[in-house]
Amino acid sequence: MKKLIYIFFVLIVISCNSRDEKIMNLETIEVNANYETEDIENNKIKPNTFIYEDLSTQKLQEMYDLISLKEKHPEFAKTITSQLKAYTDDNISLSNSTDISIKNIKLKEEIIQVSDSVQKMKLSYDILSNNSMQKDSICAIITSNEISFEGKKIKSKKIKFKAL
Repeated sequence: MKKLIYIFFVLIVISCNSRDEKIMNLETIEVNANYETEDIENNKIKPNTFIYEDLSTQKLQEMYDLISLKEKHPEFAKTITSQLKAYTDDNISLSNSTDISIKNIKLKEEIIQVSDSVQKMKLSYDILSNNSMQKDSICAIITSNEISFEGKKIKSKKIKFKAL
C-alpha cells in the first residue's frame, strides 16, 4: 500500500513540475504577442509592410493541401469539404499535380480596414508544383478578436479567402 502511495506522490510531483513549464511557455508566447501588437498600435511598423505574410502563406498552403487531398481521395470529399469551409466558401480547383507549394506572396493593393476587427486585402502569389509555376491572386479577409484566457487577453486572428 505504501508503494502505491509513493508512486502516486511521484506522479503528482512530476505532473505539477511539467505544468509549471507549460505555463512559463504560454506566458512567453503571450508576452511576444503583446509586444508585436504594441508595435503595430504605436505605428512602429511601416503601414505598407505586409504584416500578415506568414499567416497568409500558412493558411493558403493549408487550403491548397486540402484541395489537393480532396482531388486525390474523392472518398473523403465530404469531410474535406467541411474542413475547407473554414478557409473559403468558393470552389477552387487545381490542375492534376502533386506537391503544391505557395511562394512569393505579396499585397496587390493596400489593406482595407472594413471595421475595427475586419481587414480585407488582395494577394498575389505563385503556385509551384512538380511540373509548373502558376501566378494567382485571391482576396483575404482577416478577422481579429480578443480572447480572455486565464485572465489574460490574447489576440486571435482568423483568415478566410475569396476568389477574385
